[in-house]
Amino acid sequence: MKTFGSLTHKHGVIADCNEKACQMLKLPRSEIIGTNFFDYMRNEDKPRALEMMTKHHEYLIDFKFQHPNGGEVEVSVWPEAASVSAHSNRTVYFRVKDT
Repeated sequence: MKTFGSLTHKHGVIADCNEKACQMLKLPRSEIIGTNFFDYMRNEDKPRALEMMTKHHEYLIDFKFQHPNGGEVEVSVWPEAASVSAHSNRTVYFRVKDT
């Protein structure tokens, strides 16, 4: 069974994450909490990701996470299935994309 990374955020600011997210980003949880989800994306991926995440309740988007210390990993990202309001925290899941 694959383990998925998960990030809980409000308007992009990360409030929580699981251990797999820490492993994928190669950072301790304490350095991820409070950062912006979009800081881990390449600049060229941000407009498309923002559009998908703000205009659609269901989506699957592929882009590359940038490690703050260098390197990239291609991931697939999708939202939690539960319907949430714009004022709620949202959880997104991601996994390393199969090549």
